[in-house]
Amino acid sequence: MEFFGGKSVELEVLGPHVKSKEETNVGSLFTLNWDRQFERILVAKRGLSFSLDSTRQYTAMRTLVRRGEMNENWKKCFWKLLGTGVALKKTGFLSRGLAFVPSTSIDVIKAFMPEVTVDDALGKSLAGDADLMGLLARLRPDSFVVDLSFSTEGLPIGTELGSMLREPRELMWTVIVERYPSKGTGERKDFLSVLDAIDIAMKKAVDHTMRTRDEVSKGQH
Repeated sequence: MEFFGGKSVELEVLGPHVKSKEETNVGSLFTLNWDRQFERILVAKRGLSFSLDSTRQYTAMRTLVRRGEMNENWKKCFWKLLGTGVALKKTGFLSRGLAFVPSTSIDVIKAFMPEVTVDDALGKSLAGDADLMGLLARLRPDSFVVDLSFSTEGLPIGTELGSMLREPRELMWTVIVERYPSKGTGERKDFLSVLDAIDIAMKKAVDHTMRTRDEVSKGQH
């Protein structure tokens, strides 16, 4: 949190690794030079209704296929991955349990590409990681989503989205975490734990992508 013009905990932690920082209409976008699994993170504040407080939303990004690098094999890989996005769900008595369920974005995707099938392989991989689940159990984020990015910026609503899904220009994963920031001395520790959770989840998404890419490649022979 920022007090009297001081640095936010995010800037203090990320600062030594920042290559560039861009202020967008939703938050601060940091491009980073470090050895974690993601190279960019968007830090945004989200105001709460009937309150002066706000939550923090962190959107970490990892681009695996950039514009100009997309080929037929990568397109087929992208299409297979469209049904693998997941979101964390609280389950059980007093919401003490945690599980991964299909991302709501899959319903949007299926409206344009009905042939997309839900694949729970990534969700199972995430749920089976004891370190990740331990971090999430302690942090109790309001939301935690691991999903492909399919930006519609600059595109009209409707058929253009379907066209973009069928002719992807890049392949990028996002891990989105939203939570109410901690107060006091625990704030830095909790933000580092958020980064650790993102790191593990992004590594799982990258590994899943490479396995899918290998399956697609083998299917061509």
